[in-house]
Amino acid sequence: MNKDELIQVLEEENARRIELIEQQGKELNRRNDLINKLNKELDYYRQAEEQGLIHKAPVPNGTIIYHITDKDFMDFEKVIRSESYIHGYTEYSIGDINKDWFLTREEAEAALKGGTS
Repeated sequence: MNKDELIQVLEEENARRIELIEQQGKELNRRNDLINKLNKELDYYRQAEEQGLIHKAPVPNGTIIYHITDKDFMDFEKVIRSESYIHGYTEYSIGDINKDWFLTREEAEAALKGGTS
């Protein structure tokens, strides 16, 4: 290999290395942008939690719950009814878990016998 061929090989190798470094730099920038975006989102949720704006549901939506209620509007006999939990609505319309509504029928029956709700 003569001098000119060696220079040509070295230039091609340098060009490949530069291209690889540029690709790695682009990937690092993409990852850095993603990390910055996720940090901003995390800060948003941290601030919302500190301000009391985040309410954590005690159970997933759709969970069957049991509550003690009047048999009908004309009767004061208490009965246990079941329905699906709906985040926010259940707390607003029925009340607190383990006081006004329960995760098992047995808990609701025990509360009914104990005279709570």
